[in-house]
Amino acid sequence: MTFRFSEEATRSLPAERRCIEDRRNNPVRNRVTRFRLLQQNILEYTYPFVPGFTEAGINRLSFDRLVEQSLDNAHAEGRLLYGADYEVAGNAAAKVAGDIFEAVEASIHWETCALWNRFMRSGEWSSDRYPRPVNAPDPAEQVASLSLPRRYDWVRLLDPAGHGAVTDLRLRLAEDDLTLPTSTPDLLLVQLPTSQLDETVWATQLGSIDR
Repeated sequence: MTFRFSEEATRSLPAERRCIEDRRNNPVRNRVTRFRLLQQNILEYTYPFVPGFTEAGINRLSFDRLVEQSLDNAHAEGRLLYGADYEVAGNAAAKVAGDIFEAVEASIHWETCALWNRFMRSGEWSSDRYPRPVNAPDPAEQVASLSLPRRYDWVRLLDPAGHGAVTDLRLRLAEDDLTLPTSTPDLLLVQLPTSQLDETVWATQLGSIDR
């Protein structure tokens, strides 16, 4: 697979790994969807790497161009396989573009954290693109980038003192039938707790945005 659309690569894909799903004879209930964009397949097709950690030319692209390429690939597949019949609503494409943006952004943050954590553990810096940090290695200073699900209460991730303070405030508010809802950030950077400092997953880079 390559970053840009390839007719040869697309034709060689099994139907379940293509970017477009034909729903004309299997319509989505209560919708008029004729073709559906398959987000996970689009990500895998477009990003056999993580932007910022691949070839120089791609690393220099703007973020909007990185995301637009994924939809360009999907639409090119649709036109190739279905010709004039291919059609996807603009709002559907916009939603997928937003989700792809979040996935690409999260992958870049994850890759950066893993690179940092390996340095904090061993003192070895494995990137030629990014300068070696001036910080002294310290395993206790490892971090993680978390993609939180919708409506996740991030207060659960606070340390005991912070969590307790918010919980106490919520309990007092509840006495007057009031609540303290919190919006969920797309990404949250946290310091790893002691129990996680030796877990290999936090120092393992993705290499690509595959399924």
